[in-house]
Amino acid sequence: MDGLVKRARGLLSWSCALFVFAMLVTGCTSNSKGGDQLFVFAAVSMTNALEEIIDIYELETETEVVVSYAGSQVLAQQIASGAKADIFVSAGDGPMEFLRERSLINDEVALLRNKLVVVTKNRDGNKDIQEFGDLTKVRRVAIADPDLAPAGYYAREALKSTNLWEPLLPQLILGTDVRTTLGYVETGNVDVAIVYETDAAVAPTLLAFDVVPIDSYSDVIYPAAALGPSTPSIVADDFLLFLKSNRPQQVFERFGFGLLP
Repeated sequence: MDGLVKRARGLLSWSCALFVFAMLVTGCTSNSKGGDQLFVFAAVSMTNALEEIIDIYELETETEVVVSYAGSQVLAQQIASGAKADIFVSAGDGPMEFLRERSLINDEVALLRNKLVVVTKNRDGNKDIQEFGDLTKVRRVAIADPDLAPAGYYAREALKSTNLWEPLLPQLILGTDVRTTLGYVETGNVDVAIVYETDAAVAPTLLAFDVVPIDSYSDVIYPAAALGPSTPSIVADDFLLFLKSNRPQQVFERFGFGLLP
């Protein structure tokens, strides 16, 4: 009898061990999104809209999304240097091309459209900006650094194609990204800035002037990509599809972004 009891206890212990092991393996290999973590690098101009969209995604999938915002070229350089990122959303194609050349992209979609505007403090003296050439009448003009952020690249394109680049060089102030550039106007450190329309929309103390000729700079397209070069991430691809779905697209549109098919 004692032998049978001991054997029964041994079988029970072995069964429990197998059960615990199975649970551990299941937990480690489960496709449930509850344990997933997604690292997103995104252009700083997307901050307000993307924060709301990420809240929706986290609630729907229980995936934890960790976001880093900065100038797009800065982020692209960090990714190329080995920074952990699953998704990259760029405010322009240049930084994405930088990663394509290094074979760091698994999948990609054209996500959104934007445009440039001129912003000033909301005061009477700055209501005289009726056309783009009026920038020569102000003391200090800010744009994002063209080498760090696509907003600056597009602004430089617009200034050069309208023959304003050289005249404005002495009074140009460069920001590290478009939100920093916007802040220069908000704090009164510059008189005007060239920023994205969506950034102007989240700055209620500023006036926005739609005076930048739309044909003076390249189309501002925001691409989004799932990053490689290893095996594609199911979670990253899922998030990429989510960004193009109806509810996130409605959020983007509410924040002033143009939608793409």
